[in-house]
Amino acid sequence: MYRNVYDADAAIIGLYGRFLKLAESYVVLNELRADLLTTTVNANDNLNQLNKHDVKAGNLYANPSTYYDVILNCNDLLYHFTQMLANKTLNQTQYNMRYADVASLRAWVYLQLGIHFGNVPYISNHIPSVSSLETLMQSNAAQPVSFNVLLDSLISVQESLAYMDPYATGTDLVTTVDGYSTAKFFINKKVMLGELYLWRKGRRL
Repeated sequence: MYRNVYDADAAIIGLYGRFLKLAESYVVLNELRADLLTTTVNANDNLNQLNKHDVKAGNLYANPSTYYDVILNCNDLLYHFTQMLANKTLNQTQYNMRYADVASLRAWVYLQLGIHFGNVPYISNHIPSVSSLETLMQSNAAQPVSFNVLLDSLISVQESLAYMDPYATGTDLVTTVDGYSTAKFFINKKVMLGELYLWRKGRRL
């Protein structure tokens, strides 16, 4: 699957497709539990629980699995991009741009997990098989970490990225779709780092 830069780009587009599936959960968890939105008589029990801050087991929105689905896909891409660099099927510039994009997207998803679920496992490993997952679940790597520790880990990775700008013009991922440039479709890495800084500062005031 990861034979050349075009395969890498196709994997990134597929990743963003999975990422879009978080939209409903993102809106509901962020807005329905705040003070500017409320439920109507048509709302189901899952929504009413969130609105009243009285979430029961089995609530469809109190389920981090969709977030971890995106995270595990990010880990898979990052692993294979590193393999492609080693095999010279990606050059250093191509690798830096794509790795930074996927790592930043993973940071955003992890930030949402920390905001909504508090202590969560921070998994950055590539998991190629069920047996690998079983081994991971039995290790310390699968143990939940505090939100503060999570923020420190995310910031450390984000600060280490070799590329922080948007995809360069001429890159296959920068094109026009329905009259719109795709250049702004992808996560802004500098903004992501800034948001992590703000959360860490706010947590420690």
